[in-house]
Amino acid sequence: LVFNLERAGLFRLDACGHVRWKLPRMTHHALFRDEDGNFWVPDLKKGKMHDPRLPGYVDGANDYMLLKVSPDGKIMKEWRVFDLLLNNGLESYLYITSQDNDDAHMSGDTLHMNDAEVFPRSLAPGLFRPGDVMISLRNINMVLVFDPATGKARHIFNGPFIRQHDPDFVDGDSISVFDNYSQTRETPQQRSRILQLYADGRPARILFEGSKAHPFFSNIMGKHQALANGNRLLTEAANGRALEINAAGNPVWEYRNFVHTGVVGLMDEAQRLPLFMNPEFFAKARARCSAR
Repeated sequence: LVFNLERAGLFRLDACGHVRWKLPRMTHHALFRDEDGNFWVPDLKKGKMHDPRLPGYVDGANDYMLLKVSPDGKIMKEWRVFDLLLNNGLESYLYITSQDNDDAHMSGDTLHMNDAEVFPRSLAPGLFRPGDVMISLRNINMVLVFDPATGKARHIFNGPFIRQHDPDFVDGDSISVFDNYSQTRETPQQRSRILQLYADGRPARILFEGSKAHPFFSNIMGKHQALANGNRLLTEAANGRALEINAAGNPVWEYRNFVHTGVVGLMDEAQRLPLFMNPEFFAKARARCSAR
């Protein structure tokens, strides 16, 4: 297992719990493994912003990086998110939270990168091509897809979602995203949504959203996973619930992370494991590491 301990580091354990490697960086939020076994993870330097190209950003503003990490825990490449935005003419998004004409200082968690994913070779290309990278920037309501070789943006998604998490590539021209839709929190029908977004300008498609019949809302965090059987696995993080829904949006099963009676704990993510990861698989893994 590889763990991304929030803002404290990345590390890998074998099946016996022995530490294989540690990466002493302030990684956070998400961890994606590509088809070559490399790991992609958000990283930040907390309160360490110093860039003359960004007037208004002061001490206390975070600097954001994306890391590509080898299977043995070595940093292979690093991208600075502010450079990606500046070099693609997206400077306006860097000041989107500023509301004071007389004091445009920016500080704290201005972008809040919460995910990264690579377009796989197993999907047919369209606008997106194998190796393209997608990052999610929650605090500016943006999902950016870029070419990692040149840093050039392929496409920018924004508009129909609010404080999003967990964008996934669907095909060469579209993505799905966990739309927290957090502005509905104090309304009679608070609801989060799963959206499909199209790079060719087609309107966003609602794949699932919370309703009175099927409540579903998480103002923070949240994940979704398309399953081979056509169902979808959802993590309703703030309510400590995982559920699987079918193509019609009806729940198939659910699990709640009860700490004790009446109290549930946050659930960051649920994943469906492949069938080969059965008890025999883990028993063999433990036998191998015990013999070392």
